[in-house]
Amino acid sequence: MTNSTDGTPAWTAIGDVLKVGDAMVFKGVIAGTATSPGAFTKAANCGDTYRVSTAGYVNGQKVEAGDLFICTADGTVAATSSNYSTVQNT
Repeated sequence: MTNSTDGTPAWTAIGDVLKVGDAMVFKGVIAGTATSPGAFTKAANCGDTYRVSTAGYVNGQKVEAGDLFICTADGTVAATSSNYSTVQNT
């Protein structure tokens, strides 16, 4: 399937639209570890989202199973907690 206006693949156009709106993009599951700083995220962009599978620490932040870990800035380097928000699963 291609974009009828310029021939680019449709999924490229869809991805570009999602990036403009900083939509949440599920990147996978990450398990917290018992000690800080814990598990580390990969390099990320705004909207990249991880679900925490095991309580503990991720990027030095305390997390619980079921929490969402959401990147809030484009170009975030791996293991940077200052550019993530945690949405608690209560």
